[in-house]
Amino acid sequence: MKQRIAIAHVILKKPPIPLLDKANVSVDTETEKLIHETLEKLMPKRTSSFIAHRLSTIHNVDRIYMLDGGEVVKVGTHKKLQSKEGVYTMLYRQSLMV
Repeated sequence: MKQRIAIAHVILKKPPIPLLDKANVSVDTETEKLIHETLEKLMPKRTSSFIAHRLSTIHNVDRIYMLDGGEVVKVGTHKKLQSKEGVYTMLYRQSLMV
């Protein structure tokens, strides 16, 4: 419930750059989908930052920064990162199996 209130707060307050830190960590996949559809409709053409472990959360974003040990190791779109058959692709495939 706290997560949904925090997300609603971000939508209503309209901060210049909303930061959503693991916003979908304890919601089911259907709720996660609804949250992202709502955010896309209510915050078009706005810079937003998402911190996520679920790659399904971020596959539609403009730019993904992949971190390892606190360092940025890959940058790109979902399509670009997947085309390289590296760690991102492996993690994405694993996330589909969950």
